[in-house]
Parts: sequence; C-alpha cells; structure tokens
Amino acid sequence: MTSATSRRRSSFDAGEAVTVVAARLGHRDTSTTLKVYGHLMPGADTRAAGIVGSALSVSKVSPRRGGGE
Repeated sequence: MTSATSRRRSSFDAGEAVTVVAARLGHRDTSTTLKVYGHLMPGADTRAAGIVGSALSVSKVSPRRGGGE
C-alpha cells in the first residue's frame, strides 16, 4: 500500500466525511470518491445504523412537547 493510499484509508477509518475527502482529492463530485474508495469504508453502514437507531430511541423516550407546555 502506498503512502497516499494509506492516508486515504486513515481518513475514512477516522470517520472523515466523504465531502471533505473528495475536496482534498480534487474530486468534483462525491460519487467519484465513493466509486473509487467506497470499499475503504466497510463499517460505515453499521456506524450510520447505530447513530440513527440511537437518535430514534432518544426521540421515543423523550418526545418534544409543543405549545409551551
């Protein structure tokens, strides 16, 4: 693995946003970055599911109240 590939992998491993990595690589569109480097983010779906699941469970536990209650 080259030094450049290692840096890209570490950016994704660190959870860096695809938009940031795409900009650093000079890609005009994040879809290019995902097509080329998407395989470097195997745990992204699991992390996203956990974040969304946590957010949904918190909103069920403490619903927002409207009307100044």
